[in-house]
Amino acid sequence: MTPLVAVIGAGFSGLAMARALQKRGQSYVVLEASAGLGGNWYDGVHEELRLVTSKESTQFPEFPFPNDVGYFPSGDDMLTYLNAYADACDLRSSIQTESRVTSIAPCPGGFLLHHARGVVEASEVVVANGHHWNCKYPAELGNYGGTLIHAKSFRDLELYNAKRVCVVGAGNAGVDAVVAASTRAKALAWSVREPTWILPKTIGSRSTVDWLQRPVPTRLQEWMLVRESERRFGSLEDHGLRLPVHRPFSRHPTLSDDVLPVVRRGLATAYPGPVRAEGKTIFFADGRSFEADLVLAATGYEVAFPFLPDGMVSFERNLPRLVLGSMVPRQRGLFVLGLGQPRSGAGSLLRPGAELLADFIALERSMGRCLADALAVFSPPSADSLLVDPRTLRVKIAVTRAILRGVRALYADSH
Repeated sequence: MTPLVAVIGAGFSGLAMARALQKRGQSYVVLEASAGLGGNWYDGVHEELRLVTSKESTQFPEFPFPNDVGYFPSGDDMLTYLNAYADACDLRSSIQTESRVTSIAPCPGGFLLHHARGVVEASEVVVANGHHWNCKYPAELGNYGGTLIHAKSFRDLELYNAKRVCVVGAGNAGVDAVVAASTRAKALAWSVREPTWILPKTIGSRSTVDWLQRPVPTRLQEWMLVRESERRFGSLEDHGLRLPVHRPFSRHPTLSDDVLPVVRRGLATAYPGPVRAEGKTIFFADGRSFEADLVLAATGYEVAFPFLPDGMVSFERNLPRLVLGSMVPRQRGLFVLGLGQPRSGAGSLLRPGAELLADFIALERSMGRCLADALAVFSPPSADSLLVDPRTLRVKIAVTRAILRGVRALYADSH
């Protein structure tokens, strides 16, 4: 089989992978399900959404955002940026759109990928389509009789107008929805299922995410952010929210300068998690209820690889067990990129991650054996949290490069 890397997905991760392969002269093809590139940003978001990361931390280091893009890019800014990146790097000619992968089967020398427009034979596969497509809904609202929309599908802010709205979820998508609905809805309930740290989006004139990149111990950063939030907004309990018992960075943090003031002004009322629904009435864990015309579920996503054979990737706690977060044990030529959710912008981490993965592919080809199993000696397979500490990841990439050099030297000496 002629060496060819098939990259699944032409979003942020897929484009980073394509560029890394291109720079190394490796043949590749990108299979994208949608009619255009951009991944989550091609699907679209509502017009008021802004990233919680600055454009400087979000961009690929070698390809800055234009000067006229705001400090926190919008969805349209992101889509325009990724298209411009693909054009500037001459990636578009290797991207096949409207080519949703339906199945992948091992074959001699690699894999057969069946997609909407045909079949591709590839020596390696990089799954880079993320997980922001496999929506989770609150099971407690299975009998809800009104309109239920997942945050992934929400585009039209006018749907909030003059309606009784309930937003379920307190992640970044959830707080964005609460803020957007607060000036439009007739009445607004915010259901927070688990106690969540709500931290400032900005520190002074800087993005909190950028501020976190300073060489300050994590526990001190956590303490400083909680104190800053209390100084600016008061305690979470002052807003009818339960105080979390977990450390702020042990889970993905929620960043917002606006949602707590919205609650403080009475534009939204905080409730605990829902326990059931009858018609349009939602009942909550504390015994209160709220009649909602519209429920927006900002309840996250599940990782899944529906195109892979059952059992090819094993899961633990609903997360895939991978070597170094990117290689599938006992599966030569199968890799994953971009599942992590870093406390930073994506571009500065995706580039070195994709380049390291391209080096994995080259070394595995030269060895003729599964590199994941060789590296598992140093880093056993695990189902890590999707939450990524950017400083830790940079160190991990540097250490992995050193291990890779050692494996390459040992292989060369033995041959």
